[in-house]
Order: sequence, then C-alpha cells, then structure tokens
Amino acid sequence: MRWEWLILFVSVCSVAFAQSPILDQAIQAVRNWLENPQAEVLFYGSENTSSDLFGPRNEYNFLTEDYIVTVNLDMMKVTAWTLRLEPYVKNAQIDRDPLSDEQLKTIAFSYAKQHFPHWNEYPNWEVAHISKVKVGNVDLNQIGQKIAWSCSVWLRPYFFSETKIPFLATECWIRIDPYSGNIVGFGYNYTPMTISNLNPSFQPEEAKRRVEQAFLNMGAAQASAVWSDEGFPFEDLPDGLVLGATQTSGLRLAYAFDYVLTVGTPETEDKFGTLQMPARFRAAIDAHTGELFFYEILPGRIHAGEKERQLLAQGLRKTLNQPKSRNIVIGLISFSLLVFLFLKHIKDKKYVYILYKKSKYII
Repeated sequence: MRWEWLILFVSVCSVAFAQSPILDQAIQAVRNWLENPQAEVLFYGSENTSSDLFGPRNEYNFLTEDYIVTVNLDMMKVTAWTLRLEPYVKNAQIDRDPLSDEQLKTIAFSYAKQHFPHWNEYPNWEVAHISKVKVGNVDLNQIGQKIAWSCSVWLRPYFFSETKIPFLATECWIRIDPYSGNIVGFGYNYTPMTISNLNPSFQPEEAKRRVEQAFLNMGAAQASAVWSDEGFPFEDLPDGLVLGATQTSGLRLAYAFDYVLTVGTPETEDKFGTLQMPARFRAAIDAHTGELFFYEILPGRIHAGEKERQLLAQGLRKTLNQPKSRNIVIGLISFSLLVFLFLKHIKDKKYVYILYKKSKYII
C-alpha cells in the first residue's frame, strides 16, 4: 500500500514539473504579445477538448491587466485575445448610434484578412453569424445610464462540390465596439484542409438511416435523426454536409445532424430517455465510410411535444418494420419447408401403397 502511495506521489510531482515549462513558455508568449517582459500574467484555465465539430483545442487562457489572452500550446503563440469588461465598458462610446450589420461585416472581413495568418488558404469565406451581447451599464453625465453592447462577427471558410460545404474546423471571430468600430477582440481556430474528395459516398437519406441504426445498435429503442429544415435548429449549429473534426478524429467530410431524438429501452432509459422525455444527441457520420465518429448528448431532456411525438412515431414504425420484414421472410421459408415436407409425405405414402399393391401379387 505504501508503494502505491509513493508511486502516486511521484506521478503527480512529475506531471506538475512537466507542466511548468509549458506554462512558463505560454506566459512568455503572452508577454511577447503584450510587448511587456514584466507584465503580470495570471493563469485563467485550460481547454483541451473539442467543441462539436469545430476542431481540436489545446490551449491555456490567461488574464492580464486589460485582456483575456489564449495561447495555442501546439504553436505556442497567442491565437485569441479580448479586452476585459472593465476597460471596455469604461471606454465604450455609447453616445453614438451603433453601426449597421453590413458595416460590422466590412470591418470584420478587413481585420481578418490582415490578421488571420491562414486567410489565403481558403478560397471562400462567409459570415457564420453575428452575436450582440450586453456587457454592462455606463453612466453618462448628460445622457444618464445606458447599456453597453459588444458585437462579435464569426467568419468561416467553405468549399464547393455539388453543394456548399462549410469548413467548421477553421474559423475566426472579430469582436467590435459597435459604436466606434474599434476592434476589442480577435481569435481563431485553424485546421489545414487535407481532404481532396468532397463527394459523399452515399446520399442524405442513407446517412439518416445509418445514423439512426447506429443509435439503435448502441441500445436505443427508437431513434429519429433531424435536419434543421425539419424543425428545432439547435443553436444554429450547421447540419447537412460539412467538413469538421473532433479532438481525435482528424478532418472528415461528414453528414452532421441538427440532433438525433432517442428513446431508450427499460435498461437504457438513463442514457437515451423515455417516450415522455426523450434525449437529444448532436451527431455526425463520415460521409465516405459511414462511421459514427461523433455524438454528444445535448444538455437537458425535453418534454415531447407534437412534433417530437411525430418523429418518435416515425422512428418506432421503422424499428417495428425491421423485425416485421424479418418475420415475413422467416414465415415464407417455414411455409415453403412445410409444403415440401407435406408433398414428400404424400409421395412416400403413394410409394408405400404401390409396394403394398405389388406385394399382394408377389404373395
């Protein structure tokens, strides 16, 4: 027992000492970015898991006097920064009229072209979405108290095959003061394009069938995959044909589903939900191999409304139709076998009767 504790202690110490050089290098990267070798830099947290299909993360986050700064540990460089709340609210020029969305998009594209180092690797870019967030109240002597807002414009590359395919694993965002147009934050995530074949091996209908079957194989009693045009878009996450990656999958051409609605068996209800409160999973399958390489449960169970009940009813019919079709085949085989045995039985009786008739003449 003492040896086990000693091994555990040595392991913890070795991990701690192994981490410190990386932490020191990351802090130095922040100071270099600030151009201040004496700047106070506080460790704020780490992120080493991917979000949805937006590519892997391996980052440390830091607080400085004015900024929140992210260092990519694989490149050991600053890949994101944003002005902290207090200095932003203090300098927000909210006595002006806010800029229009088109003006904000123009500012975002201009800044990203200059500061995103991999911009020219992608032929096409689009605005994925614009978010506006209330960040605080500002007291103005003449105007009184007003709300300060911050705006972020998210840009994403895309490719063309037969359709437009969003590239999820690379993106950049630009945070803008919507009153002055000043840039108050910028960040990016980057994954190189490594796929040459952008033609899926099967159609969306087959993709839907495969992802539903994958959940049935995992223990769900019912599964209904949903595209966003069928209702319930979840946080505007892209679905359909996409290019994306998880923490470990590498880049994939994938069919991503808005979500998969599931109901479990009595043994799997904890994971897959019940008919009254089904579970929802975000999921994606490889569009070339059909492999289910990503799924995660979406937070919170839902009370099944009319739309959910219709989807679950469709899923239930699919589930029931599979064994029904198997029973039909088994029934036909069994019937054919019975007919064969019956005919053979009649033939054998006829043969015995002929022998009997002949025996009378012999005797």
